[in-house]
Order: sequence, then C-alpha cells, then structure tokens
Amino acid sequence: MTSPLAAFQSALGLALLGQETCPIDPDSGGFRFTATVRRSWCEGRATIAARTVLALVPEVERRRLVAEYVDAGGGLAMFFPTENTAFLEFLAPRLPDPSHALSLCRMDQALARARLGAEVFAATPSRNRDRRSVLACLEHEAWGCIETATLESIDDEHIGSERHPQARPEDRPAQTPDPLFGFLRGSRDLRIEPESDGKRDRMVRDRIDHQAWGQIERSVRCSIERGAHAALVWFHADPESVLKALYGGPVPPVGDPSYPLLFAPGLPHLYRAATSDDVALWARLPVDDALVDAPVERLLAEGVIARAE
Repeated sequence: MTSPLAAFQSALGLALLGQETCPIDPDSGGFRFTATVRRSWCEGRATIAARTVLALVPEVERRRLVAEYVDAGGGLAMFFPTENTAFLEFLAPRLPDPSHALSLCRMDQALARARLGAEVFAATPSRNRDRRSVLACLEHEAWGCIETATLESIDDEHIGSERHPQARPEDRPAQTPDPLFGFLRGSRDLRIEPESDGKRDRMVRDRIDHQAWGQIERSVRCSIERGAHAALVWFHADPESVLKALYGGPVPPVGDPSYPLLFAPGLPHLYRAATSDDVALWARLPVDDALVDAPVERLLAEGVIARAE
C-alpha cells in the first residue's frame, strides 16, 4: 500500500458512506463486515433516539423507517440530543395522522423545545414594571416636545417683537393647569417662564398630548403570540393510557383529538393539561391583546405566550 494511512482511512470511511470509490475490494469479507457493523450501529442509535415513538409503530413499518433514515445518512451523530432531534423531525411527516405514535413524536419534540427554552427563559415583566417604563417614556417625549417647540418658536418671537410692543407680564392671561404638566412636575420641576406667550404654551401642550397618548397606546396595546419554546400537542386518548402502553399495557383505540397538552419553559414540569380557554386562545394567536377577554398573565409567566417585540 503506497498511500499514507490517514488518506487510506479517509477514503475507506467515505466509501462506507457511498461517497467515494472504495480503496479496497468492496466485495471483500473485511469491507462487507465493516459496512454491516457500521449500519447496525447507526440503526441501533436511531432506534434508541426515538424508542418511545417507535414502540407504538408496527415492527415492519419500524424497520422500514429506520432503514430509510439510515440510508439518508442518519444515525451518525455522536451527540445524542442532536440525533434525537433529527430523527423525530424525519419521523413526524411519515407517521400516520392521527396516531398515538405521532402524538408521542410531537410530545418529544415539544419537551425538547421547552427544555431548551427553560435554560434562558425569563417571565414577562408585570404590568407594574411596564407602567414605570411608560411613565419614563412619557417624560422623555414631553421634554423633547418642549425643547422642539421652544427652538422652533424663536424666529416667530423675534419677528413678533419687531411688529408688536412687548406685553407686560401682568397683562398676560393666567396659565391653565394641565393634568399632564402636573404629572411631569412629579418627576421633574417643569416651569413655563413668564415671558412665554400663549401661542407657545398651546403648541407645547398640543405636542405633548399627541405624542404622549401615542406612547400610551403603543405601550398598552400590543400583540401577543405563541411562545418561541411552547407547543400544544393533541392526544387521541388519555395520555396516561398511551404512556402505559409503552410498558406493556393495552394500546387504547385512536379516537378524536380530545386531550390537549401544553408544553412551555415556564411550567414546573414543562407541561400541563390545556384548558378550553387555552386552546381557543392558542388557535387565535397572534392577536392584539386588547381583543383578548381572558387574563393572560399566567400564560405569559409560563412562557406559553409572549408579547411581540
């Protein structure tokens, strides 16, 4: 053998994958034995990766699905969660719908997604915290309006001072208290200088009112959507009876989808039974939260739903 050992091993590995010409006789006993061991290892690894799902698949169909997956290059991942994710994704569109095997497949996928999300999940801030953010935004908007209106009115004041004599402070009308100005005084001392005329005051108040209410509307009205790591899975029989079938219990008949389970990163065990209100809201998402009658704080805390950015 004239080629280096590393090159020979690489070519042999590619030949086992069917990607290169075999550097030795492909009909030799050694090569065929190696190919048989490799395939057996891949099929066994794939079977373990989705054993709960395949347990409710007839044996002939199970062997066919595993063989098809390995033929497509599956079963080679060294990291088990990667193999599990890949094989479940392969199985989902190929399992009968409806079937208990498909429900278990979707459940395993949902659990993996929720488990991943639980590592980084943080509950949505409460409305009280949101309110403080809104007030801070309002103050920022208001002072921006005051500064802009003041700068834009400098030229008008200059022109007006040339056309009209300066009015005495005692001749100016008293300013009318404004609720929004009162709010701003609570966090910053807002003063309109005596020389400010009524036109500028009205301009400032109008701008503050328009932009502040826009800020309030954007903060209060928002869209809610499905959580990035949440899922709703339907079972066609009591999930407990389906799981018992994995350990030798009788396989329940496939009925109507009447047993919904929610999976989310904020749930104590990553899942719980879904209520009829949960199912109805899930079907409507995404939706403006102003159109939702039911309270959503619990679902936000569980990670089932999230506020859209």
